[in-house]
Amino acid sequence: CFFFFKQKTAYEISACLVGSEMCIRDRLQTMLKQLPKDVRNLRGYNAIIEKVKNMQTVLPLISSLLSEFMERRHWQQILKLTGKDVDVFSTSCSFADILKMELYRYENQVNEIIDVAQ
Repeated sequence: CFFFFKQKTAYEISACLVGSEMCIRDRLQTMLKQLPKDVRNLRGYNAIIEKVKNMQTVLPLISSLLSEFMERRHWQQILKLTGKDVDVFSTSCSFADILKMELYRYENQVNEIIDVAQ
């Protein structure tokens, strides 16, 4: 699952790996929906579902952000938008750092920045 990427730097993540993460996410979502009703009624279930939904938004965004068209100015716009202090230009920037940006909260705005970049 997506925890694999937490050890990777942002520069080591390729679009095909993000794509495989989306497949895993989809399988996880299907499995969660098939759990018995007793389990789905547990307090932590909704938190897990929310995380999976957030990943449904974040992974395609990250895949798009890996585009060759994304320049420093586009990343600076995203950093300003999210208000996060992440050094996305550093080789030590990890996938976990990108996740901390909570891109799912800014899906439309990030997509606009990506569209302009392309």
